[in-house]
Amino acid sequence: MITAYPARRNFILLSLAMIFFVVVLFRIRHEQRMRAEEHIRARAESGQALLLYVQQQHQSSEEVAYQYIADFVKKHVAPGEQAAIDSLLEQDRQSLLELAQSLLRFFPWELDEI
Repeated sequence: MITAYPARRNFILLSLAMIFFVVVLFRIRHEQRMRAEEHIRARAESGQALLLYVQQQHQSSEEVAYQYIADFVKKHVAPGEQAAIDSLLEQDRQSLLELAQSLLRFFPWELDEI
């Protein structure tokens, strides 16, 4: 009977420790997901800001602004990859904006040239 109490106490402590660990793990995962979603949202918003900037610079429509952005990206990629840029322009404009943003990190002075 004397050995039953420490065993029960150890079992309860182990159970509580496991519950605490699971709660902490779920909380960490939730925070990671929230940060990832926030990062994605911020990238999308900055892409839209680039698009609006180009539209205002050229007093143009959204379609024409995307064409200016595509031309800027084409200027900085290899000639063999320019067909892929045209494909992005037609099918995946968000990726085109992300590519333009990454190029602007290396060539920030060319923002006004877009």
